[in-house]
Amino acid sequence: MLLSDMRLIGIAGATASGKTTIAQGLIAHFGAETNRFSKILATIATEAGLPTDKESLQRLSTALRSNLGESVLAHGMCEWVKGSSASTIVVEGLRRKTDIELLAKVAEETGRAWTFLYVDVPFETRFERFRSREGTATLEEFTTLDEQECEQELPLIKENAHLVLDNASRTSKEVIAQAIAFIER
Repeated sequence: MLLSDMRLIGIAGATASGKTTIAQGLIAHFGAETNRFSKILATIATEAGLPTDKESLQRLSTALRSNLGESVLAHGMCEWVKGSSASTIVVEGLRRKTDIELLAKVAEETGRAWTFLYVDVPFETRFERFRSREGTATLEEFTTLDEQECEQELPLIKENAHLVLDNASRTSKEVIAQAIAFIER
């Protein structure tokens, strides 16, 4: 395997922007290993006997970062990346600048090419997707999720993306193809 084939791909975007769909396309194409920040949180919540719904995980994230430092989850993710032997790794759910900085650093330390993708979708489209996924979700419930502390840095980190993917006006297949072409350039 060539060193240039070693990749670490980070994906960020607001709730219901299509991060998981994009990640699944990249995983299928590259044979990548994947992890999500929400998976780390769900594991902690499950072990502690806490609920694992989106709002509860958001509150847990805020509590952990407030008490243990802004980068606690990113450090955990970086340790996971260091332990992976996969040639391509996709990390989904970046939320903060520190997530990006630490993952970029671990990419360099492990000889991986670093690519940071941001999935961009208007609020109204995201709400419709969320409602179709969650069933009876109301606009008020979705707005509450969207205004949580862990969502607040998203506009700032979007500016640091290597590629912003418009996942509203094209098919998922087209967006995934755009991401793959960018990563393989």
